[in-house]
Amino acid sequence: MPLHPEVVDGDPLVLRWVIPPGTLAVRGVVTGMPAPLAALVEAGEVASVEVDAQAVAVRLSGGRSWRESGSRVRSALTAALRDPDAWVADAGRIEGRDAALVEAVTAALAGEAGDYIRSHGGDIALVGVHDGCVDVRLGGACGHCPAATATLRFRLEAAVRQTCPDLVALRQVS
Repeated sequence: MPLHPEVVDGDPLVLRWVIPPGTLAVRGVVTGMPAPLAALVEAGEVASVEVDAQAVAVRLSGGRSWRESGSRVRSALTAALRDPDAWVADAGRIEGRDAALVEAVTAALAGEAGDYIRSHGGDIALVGVHDGCVDVRLGGACGHCPAATATLRFRLEAAVRQTCPDLVALRQVS
């Protein structure tokens, strides 16, 4: 499993361990995790674990350092990522192909497709993903633009299909 740490500015106790998109289907503060990582929490070495779309943020307990704990955390995290179904987080779980769609839409909105929409004075928000269908809400200048359908199809949908070709539909909702 490819995995690399990133420093969090201003917080020497936290490292963001960047993981491949779609590795984990949970988001938020982790409340349940596989045994290797849970053991470090129980031993007081790790204070908390939080998952976002691209990384697992691990906070060491006070008085610890990454120099002393880094290799143990990396080994435990690598082992824990081999069991993605054992992770539980407070923000819930997105499963199956919908989890991959959330990752793809989030990346597209943060990338060129979202930049294009914002460059025209618009904004866009992911409303939901279910059964292969993505619902988005356009606002700002794009909210009532006659070209909005084309923008969604040729910019956002095209970007999402590059990583998730099984997208069923991308719909604008109000």
